[in-house]
Amino acid sequence: MRISLYPYQREAVDAIQAAYRGGMRRPALSAATGSGKTLMFSKLIEESGERSLVIAHRKEIIEQAAQKIGYVMPPSDIGIVMGDRNQFDTPVVVASIQTIANPQRLARLGRFGLVVVDEAHHAASPSYVEVLRRLGVSQRGGTKALGVSATWDRADNLGFEEVFEDIVYSVDIETLIASGHLVDIRALLIETHLDTAGVPSSRGDFNAEALSRRIVDSDYADTLAAAVKEHASDRHSLVFAPNVRTAALYRDALRQVGIAAEMVDANTPRSEREEIVAALGSGRLQAVVNCGVFTEGTDIPIVDCVVMGRPTKSRALYQQMAGRALRRYPGKEHALILDLVGNAERLDLQSAASLIGRQRKPGQTQINSFRELIA
Repeated sequence: MRISLYPYQREAVDAIQAAYRGGMRRPALSAATGSGKTLMFSKLIEESGERSLVIAHRKEIIEQAAQKIGYVMPPSDIGIVMGDRNQFDTPVVVASIQTIANPQRLARLGRFGLVVVDEAHHAASPSYVEVLRRLGVSQRGGTKALGVSATWDRADNLGFEEVFEDIVYSVDIETLIASGHLVDIRALLIETHLDTAGVPSSRGDFNAEALSRRIVDSDYADTLAAAVKEHASDRHSLVFAPNVRTAALYRDALRQVGIAAEMVDANTPRSEREEIVAALGSGRLQAVVNCGVFTEGTDIPIVDCVVMGRPTKSRALYQQMAGRALRRYPGKEHALILDLVGNAERLDLQSAASLIGRQRKPGQTQINSFRELIA
């Protein structure tokens, strides 16, 4: 299959190649959700001609990367090392960090000319640092590497200076919406009676269990369901919840107001998850509530509404959630974001304005277009 890159994607690949030619060994790429970052590093791998390793941290991301690399290279050249899958000897290997953190599994991989870390904001963690060291990436003049992420900031403030040298190309949500590569945004702020004051923080964001207890003890789920019923009953909605307990609560509340809804979490079998996503696409479901599943590496372009049932102080997390609705799809003119907050004047809570690095304006409850964000 012959894949053509958009101009900004070609610029990104060229910038990375120029960095290598200039002597940089560990450049980074910052590419917004929906920009096609997997395709960008797939073209880099193809054009490098070197044996390459792609590392990621979740099964869905690994399988998606292997599939998309197969758009530009023969699928027979691509192997997966994850769990009980041991395709070590292919020209391109896509591997789970959890699997290759095992020294015996890592040793079987052999040598690579290029190592790509997908969702590389995780790469400052000890498991990644040790694996990259063993692969020779951290050595002066060592194996070439590339870090790719849409959200380089981390809640725990671990830095990347010891892992990657510099971001050599960046394309953000603002640019992609303005150019039409992502759809326009509409947003509504839905006030609730949820009181987040005093909810303890963990790694820079609300502790999920403590936040869940506040939600369960309030009418938050009913308010969420009513908002979806009023504003998004004809849409394909993805609802974010802080934990499994609240995900089930949201699903049940949505059903009670006549919204066909299901939920997925980390324990939902892959086959069942795929059936639920297919049902959303066919219209048999109107909403899918998820906990910790569809935040990164998820491509469901038919989604045209994101319901923020997980109040957050993390801009990175907010961008990841909102980005699930921004991909283009036939007939989709814009994405609707429903921001549910307990206190509309609490400006440390992230909102649609966070997508371009701005704070919500005091008293602002509605955004009709991306142009209002940049005004």
